[in-house]
Order: sequence, then C-alpha cells, then structure tokens
Amino acid sequence: MTAALLELAGVTRRFGALAAADDLTLQVMPGQIHALIGPNGAGKTTACALISGEIMADAGRIRFHGRDVGALGVVSRARRGLVRAYQIVALFPSLTAVETIEVGLLAPTRAVWRPFAARARDRDLTARAAAVLARFGLDPA
Repeated sequence: MTAALLELAGVTRRFGALAAADDLTLQVMPGQIHALIGPNGAGKTTACALISGEIMADAGRIRFHGRDVGALGVVSRARRGLVRAYQIVALFPSLTAVETIEVGLLAPTRAVWRPFAARARDRDLTARAAAVLARFGLDPA
C-alpha cells in the first residue's frame, strides 16, 4: 500500500470566533491531482496557507511524505518540496523561461543565492530546466 504524499487530519485554524478551517481532513496520494473549490469565504486560501506553512494550525496534523511538518514554517517546508505556487504571469521579468525554472530547481539546494555567473558551467541544470519546459509543451529556446 502506497503512503499518502500529503495528509491533513483534523486541521483547524481560527481567527477569533471565526473557524476559517474546521476539522479539515485531506489525503493526496502520489500522482493524484486535487482541487479546492467553493464559494468566497469557504476557507480555500486558508487551507493553502496552512499546507504551505504561511499560517500555523491551531489543531490537527499535517504530514508530507509521511513526516509531520505542522510545526515547520514556509522555508523549511519548501526545502522539503512542499510549496505554494501563485498565479503570477512573470515572476522574474528579466529572466528567460529556462532561467526562471533554474531558480526553482536551485531553491532546494540553497544554491539559488549564488550569482548566475558562478553557475554558468552547470549544463545539467539547464538541461533539467529545459526538460521541465518540454514536459509542459513549451520550447526552451
């Protein structure tokens, strides 16, 4: 039996008397795609913020790859591969599509803080970035 990739069990977050998330339970298996749908104020944004670590749960458990990440902040969760993506058309307007993907590939290694010139020799990184773009039918050129 395959373990859940992401699991929320009884996750609750209150803002004063308002329960923005109340006993939220969710299980995402590897390879699955889920969507959070609902009217304004239903708690979709709160759920995403709880999962990514932008806000902490008042109760419940959040596990990623079988490990409890509930007490970890955004950066620690991101280093483990649990990140939130925003619908931004151009995150780095001055970078090419390949360079933008390279930034994302470098983030888990903390090498993102090195200047691009220091990474110019990393052909593997560029090949990996091109493969990501190709996966989505985009031309890396």
